[in-house]
Amino acid sequence: MQEQSLNGVWQYRIGQGKYTEKTVPYSIAPVGSSECVRKFDLE
Repeated sequence: MQEQSLNGVWQYRIGQGKYTEKTVPYSIAPVGSSECVRKFDLE
């Protein structure tokens, strides 16, 4: 099994707001809902 770090730049938004780039791990936890998206290819 190969491991891949998921640390790095993700697309991040709170609620239905606009996506911004955040570096994960990210230390601020918002109140309400938030979403992180990152696309990558598996070899």
